[in-house]
Amino acid sequence: MPHRYTIRQLVQVRDWYRAHPNGRVTIREIWPPETFTAAEWHAWFRRCLDRKINAALPAHEGRKHDPQWQTEMSRAARALNTPRLAIHWLPPDLRSRFTHRLMSQERP
Repeated sequence: MPHRYTIRQLVQVRDWYRAHPNGRVTIREIWPPETFTAAEWHAWFRRCLDRKINAALPAHEGRKHDPQWQTEMSRAARALNTPRLAIHWLPPDLRSRFTHRLMSQERP
Protein backbone atom coordinates (compact mmCIF):
# COMPACT_ATOMS: atom_id res chain seq x y z
CA MET A 1 0.00 0.00 0.00
CA PRO A 2 1.50 3.37 -0.95
CA HIS A 3 2.32 5.81 1.80
CA ARG A 4 -0.01 8.77 2.06
CA TYR A 5 1.43 12.13 3.06
CA THR A 6 -0.47 14.79 4.89
CA ILE A 7 0.02 18.45 4.06
CA ARG A 8 1.77 18.86 7.40
CA GLN A 9 4.29 16.12 6.54
CA LEU A 10 4.99 17.65 3.14
CA VAL A 11 5.58 21.06 4.69
CA GLN A 12 7.89 19.48 7.27
CA VAL A 13 9.96 17.81 4.53
CA ARG A 14 10.15 21.09 2.60
CA ASP A 15 11.22 23.00 5.71
CA TRP A 16 13.77 20.32 6.62
CA TYR A 17 15.34 20.52 3.16
CA ARG A 18 15.47 24.32 3.42
CA ALA A 19 17.29 24.03 6.74
CA HIS A 20 19.58 21.23 5.48
CA PRO A 21 20.17 21.89 1.74
CA ASN A 22 22.75 19.09 1.44
CA GLY A 23 20.79 16.65 3.61
CA ARG A 24 19.43 13.28 2.53
CA VAL A 25 16.15 11.63 3.50
CA THR A 26 15.47 7.90 3.43
CA ILE A 27 12.00 6.81 2.37
CA ARG A 28 11.33 3.42 3.94
CA GLU A 29 7.75 3.10 2.65
CA ILE A 30 8.98 2.17 -0.83
CA TRP A 31 10.78 -1.03 -1.68
CA PRO A 32 13.70 -1.04 -1.72
CA PRO A 33 14.09 1.95 0.62
CA GLU A 34 15.77 4.88 -1.14
CA THR A 35 17.74 7.88 0.06
CA PHE A 36 17.04 11.17 -1.71
CA THR A 37 18.59 14.61 -1.91
CA ALA A 38 16.18 17.55 -2.05
CA ALA A 39 16.04 17.53 -5.87
CA GLU A 40 15.67 13.74 -6.04
CA TRP A 41 12.91 13.74 -3.42
CA HIS A 42 11.07 16.52 -5.25
CA ALA A 43 11.29 14.58 -8.54
CA TRP A 44 10.12 11.38 -6.81
CA PHE A 45 7.21 13.20 -5.17
CA ARG A 46 6.18 14.81 -8.50
CA ARG A 47 6.19 11.40 -10.22
CA CYS A 48 3.98 9.99 -7.43
CA LEU A 49 1.67 13.01 -7.63
CA ASP A 50 1.38 12.78 -11.41
CA ARG A 51 0.64 9.06 -11.18
CA LYS A 52 -2.06 9.77 -8.58
CA ILE A 53 -3.66 12.57 -10.63
CA ASN A 54 -3.63 10.59 -13.86
CA ALA A 55 -4.89 7.36 -12.28
CA ALA A 56 -8.51 8.49 -12.60
CA LEU A 57 -8.26 9.35 -16.31
CA PRO A 58 -9.86 6.86 -18.65
CA ALA A 59 -7.43 5.01 -20.88
CA HIS A 60 -9.12 6.18 -24.08
CA GLU A 61 -10.07 9.81 -24.10
CA GLY A 62 -10.39 12.46 -26.76
CA ARG A 63 -11.34 12.62 -30.40
CA LYS A 64 -8.37 10.63 -31.67
CA HIS A 65 -9.53 7.58 -29.72
CA ASP A 66 -12.99 7.76 -31.22
CA PRO A 67 -13.62 4.74 -33.50
CA GLN A 68 -15.15 6.97 -36.18
CA TRP A 69 -12.07 9.23 -36.23
CA GLN A 70 -9.81 6.18 -36.49
CA THR A 71 -11.87 4.82 -39.39
CA GLU A 72 -11.76 8.16 -41.24
CA MET A 73 -7.99 8.44 -40.80
CA SER A 74 -7.47 4.87 -41.99
CA ARG A 75 -9.59 5.52 -45.09
CA ALA A 76 -7.77 8.78 -45.80
CA ALA A 77 -4.37 7.11 -45.33
CA ARG A 78 -5.24 4.43 -47.88
CA ALA A 79 -6.38 7.07 -50.37
CA LEU A 80 -3.39 9.37 -49.82
CA ASN A 81 -0.87 6.55 -50.09
CA THR A 82 -2.25 5.34 -53.42
CA PRO A 83 -0.51 7.28 -56.21
CA ARG A 84 -2.62 9.00 -58.88
CA LEU A 85 -5.88 8.19 -57.09
CA ALA A 86 -8.58 10.84 -57.46
CA ILE A 87 -9.54 11.74 -53.91
CA HIS A 88 -13.05 13.09 -53.48
CA TRP A 89 -13.16 13.35 -49.68
CA LEU A 90 -10.79 13.91 -46.76
CA PRO A 91 -11.50 14.37 -43.05
CA PRO A 92 -11.40 18.00 -41.88
CA ASP A 93 -8.15 17.36 -39.98
CA LEU A 94 -6.33 16.53 -43.22
CA ARG A 95 -7.92 18.95 -45.69
CA SER A 96 -5.55 21.83 -45.06
CA ARG A 97 -2.47 19.64 -45.57
CA PHE A 98 -3.68 17.70 -48.60
CA THR A 99 -5.97 20.09 -50.47
CA HIS A 100 -3.79 19.65 -53.56
CA ARG A 101 -4.78 15.98 -53.74
CA LEU A 102 -8.55 16.64 -53.75
CA MET A 103 -10.53 16.84 -56.98
CA SER A 104 -10.94 20.49 -57.99
CA GLN A 105 -14.72 20.61 -57.44
CA GLU A 106 -14.28 19.21 -53.92
CA ARG A 107 -11.74 21.74 -52.67
CA PRO A 108 -12.86 23.87 -49.71
